[in-house]
Amino acid sequence: MSDGMLVVVIQNDLLDAVRTRVVAPLLPVGRAGPPMRGLNPEFQVGAERVVLMPQLLATLALPELGERVGSLAPMRDDIVRALDILLAGV
Repeated sequence: MSDGMLVVVIQNDLLDAVRTRVVAPLLPVGRAGPPMRGLNPEFQVGAERVVLMPQLLATLALPELGERVGSLAPMRDDIVRALDILLAGV
């Protein structure tokens, strides 16, 4: 994002024609508060340890997104599990 906050795009690539993206913030471990097991997995992004905050989902217009800094694709299962907890309670 333009304000420097890291986000992960969780929207499926099939919707690339849409000019918005559904994202979940990635907050530094010290700013995230106590994590909820499963809902808030931790990831390493560059030199920073971050926590996924799917409970803060947002939709951003493409111009609001900054440069891509990496990929959490290898962590897909953790991200989907967090979304399952958020949306279905499982």
